[in-house]
Amino acid sequence: MMSEATVGFRFVLSVMVCFNHIGDHAWPFEAGPVTVWSSVVTSFRTMGDIGVVCFAILAGFSLTMSMDQPVARSGYLRFFESRLVPIHLIYLISSLFCAINRLCFCSPSRFQPYTYGSIESCKATALRLSWGGTWVVSLAVLAFNVQAWPVGTVVWQISYYTWFSSAYQFCILMYPFIHRVLCDKASRGPCILVATNIAVHGLHYLTLAVMWVPYLSYFRDADEERGNYFLYAGYMFPPFWAVRFACGSLLGFTFAHYRPAQQRSAWMWGVVTDAITACVCAAYALNIAFGVEVKHRLSSKSEMESRVFCAQIPRFGTPLLCLYLYGLGVGRGFTARCLQNQFLVRTLAPTSYSIYLLHQPVFEWFSFVTRGAWWSRSKNFVWFSPDPIAVSWWESVLIVVLTVLLSHVITRATNNHLMGKWLAFVRWATCRSRRANQDSAQLVAVAIEQLSGMHASPKTLLQDCGLASLGISALVSVLSSTDACIRLKATDVLMCETVQDLINLVDACRNTGNSV
Repeated sequence: MMSEATVGFRFVLSVMVCFNHIGDHAWPFEAGPVTVWSSVVTSFRTMGDIGVVCFAILAGFSLTMSMDQPVARSGYLRFFESRLVPIHLIYLISSLFCAINRLCFCSPSRFQPYTYGSIESCKATALRLSWGGTWVVSLAVLAFNVQAWPVGTVVWQISYYTWFSSAYQFCILMYPFIHRVLCDKASRGPCILVATNIAVHGLHYLTLAVMWVPYLSYFRDADEERGNYFLYAGYMFPPFWAVRFACGSLLGFTFAHYRPAQQRSAWMWGVVTDAITACVCAAYALNIAFGVEVKHRLSSKSEMESRVFCAQIPRFGTPLLCLYLYGLGVGRGFTARCLQNQFLVRTLAPTSYSIYLLHQPVFEWFSFVTRGAWWSRSKNFVWFSPDPIAVSWWESVLIVVLTVLLSHVITRATNNHLMGKWLAFVRWATCRSRRANQDSAQLVAVAIEQLSGMHASPKTLLQDCGLASLGISALVSVLSSTDACIRLKATDVLMCETVQDLINLVDACRNTGNSV
C-alpha cells in the first residue's frame, strides 16, 4: 500500500500548475522593470512542467497499486467507464465555463484572420476558417476529447489545459495492454523487472529523440512556423504521455515486488525524498538568482523554443521523478510527513483535478473584474495557452486561493448532488437498468467499481478503495441514485472501516425505507 503522501502531493502539483501560468512581465512585450517577484514566477517556468509530468507518472503508479490483477478482456468497457465517466463530469463543467468566457472576449466583430506570431487571441487558426467555422471544429474537438492529438494544434484550445485530459484518456484506453505486458515482465523475477525498467525509460528517451531530432536537424533553421507546430504537437502527443504513464505503472509493479515500506531500510527512502526536495528547491533558488528566463533565456533563437526547452527539463528527469514518487510512496522523511497532513489529504487533495481544470476560468474572471479585460493575450507563437496572467504577488496568492475554494465547492456539489445522477444518465444512455433489485453487497461493489474501477471484497478497507480523487460524498451520491431507500450521509460512511461495514449500513437504510 502506498503512503498518503502521494495523495497530498497531487494538491501540491495542481498548485504548481497554477503558478506556472502567473507572471507580472514574463515575456519581452510586457512592460515594467524586473522585480524579485517577476524573477520568482518567471524562473519557476523552467521547472513548472514538473507538475504535469508527475501527474502522468503518479496516475500510472496509483492505478497499478489499486489493481490486483490484469483487466479481463470481458471487463474492458466497465474499466474504461469507471476510470473516465466520473471525471468527465468536471471536464464538462470546466469546458462550459471556458466556452462562455471565450464567447465574451471573442465576438465576430473582433475576429481576425490567421497571422503567425500575432498575440491576438480572437483570430482564425491555421485552417483559416470563419468565426463560426472555427467555433464548430473547436467544439467538436473538445466534445470528443481529442485536443491532445495533432488536430488540436489547428483549432482553438477553448479549455486550455484539457489537452492533458485528452492524453490521460488515451493512457486509460491503453492501460489494459500496458498492465498485461508489465505484469508478465514483473512476474519473472527481479532481474527481468530491472531490465524492463531500463527498457521503458529508454523508450521514454526515444520519444524525446523523435520529437527533437527532426526539429533540430531540419525545422529549426528551415521553417520556424512549421517547427512550432511540430514541437507543439509533440508536446501534447498522447502516445508519448502513455510511455510516461507506463513508467509510473512499472513503478507500481516495482513497489509491489519489493514492498519498501515494510523493509528495515525504509527510513533511507525518507533521506532520498528529502534530499531530492532540497536539490529541487536549491535549483529553483539558483534560477531566481541568475535570472533564468528573465535576463537569460534557455534559447536565444525564439521564445517558442525557450518555452519548449523549459518543458523538456522535467522530461529528461523522469527517472529521478520516478525515484522521488517511489520514496513518497514509502512515506518516510520530513517531506512525506508534511504531505500526509490529514487536512491536505482529506480536504484539499480531492479537489486537485478540479483545480487543474478550473484555474483557467478563475484567472479569466479575475482579470476581467480587476483589469476590465479578459486573460486571453496569446503568446507570440502557437501554443495551447495564452501569455501568463500579469498579477502582483498578493494577487497571485489570492487567485490561487480563489481557485482552490471554487474547486472545493464545485467538487462537493458535483459529488453530493450530481455524480449519482450523471452515472445514472450514463447507465440509461447505455441501456442498463438501475440495479435496485440487487442485494446491498452487489450495490456497494458496483458503486465502488463505477467510481474507482476496483473490485472490492467485503474485507477490503474502505480507505483502500481508490476513492481519494472523488471522495466519499461521490460514493454516497452513487448509492442513492441506485435505490431511493438509501439515504446516507458522508459522515456515516466515514465511520465505516471496511466495505462490509458499508454493506451493513446500506442494508439498514434499505430495511428502514422498505418498512415505511
